[in-house]
Amino acid sequence: MDDLPDHFESPEDAYFGFFRADSAKNPRGWAAVMSYPHGRVSHTGLYYCATAEEYADNADWTAREATGWVRSVGHEPIRCHASPDKVHIVGGWTRYNRDDEPILTNDVAYILTRVDGSWGIQARFGVDSFSGTDERAGDAAVEVVQRYVEAHRTADYDACAGLIRYPFVQVNPAHITRIDDADAMVAFVSANPASNVIGAEVQALRSGKNGILVTLERSYSGGGIESSIGLIVREAGAWKIAGASSLWQDG
Repeated sequence: MDDLPDHFESPEDAYFGFFRADSAKNPRGWAAVMSYPHGRVSHTGLYYCATAEEYADNADWTAREATGWVRSVGHEPIRCHASPDKVHIVGGWTRYNRDDEPILTNDVAYILTRVDGSWGIQARFGVDSFSGTDERAGDAAVEVVQRYVEAHRTADYDACAGLIRYPFVQVNPAHITRIDDADAMVAFVSANPASNVIGAEVQALRSGKNGILVTLERSYSGGGIESSIGLIVREAGAWKIAGASSLWQDG
């Protein structure tokens, strides 16, 4: 693997390993940074790989090299939520050419999970708003999540399904739940009722024209706190929830 590791002791090790392997254009090393199945979600849709072999076989730097790209540098990672087997990190990257000039930058949330003792990137939520930011869009994304939370709490599952972009993904360690349509979403959310939610706080973290990263903290009457990170994307002029990852903390 050209001295690139395939075991990572911390979420941050895997995060920076992603950019080392990417800049080295090493498909096997790049694949080793991920947990599987692996998914990347953005306003353009879902990229899904079931295995490391599939990820490595699909790795291709041709289009990027055509822009003058020679390396990518990861932004300083910020932990939003953490549990023993899952961590939500907000980071991203800047791409550089051979003259060390920045070409492109992006904000990304990374969902890292510990599987078989090694940390890896289970999923990525890309803002992918390369044409600029739109702070007002952050308010719109927060409103969408607030509407979803209230619909979920009151068991209005059809309303929940209407706020989703499909396919939607829910990220868990060593597993990604993919939901392809509104009927499947109603079945999924009704199997996980939230009538005992007693408080919810939503915050926009990174705002772009096509994608918004948000956090959601829901407190429950039983004393637990559910901490989530999600991607809200623009589809046909409306903002929809495209992906989410949650972890539990004792209240």
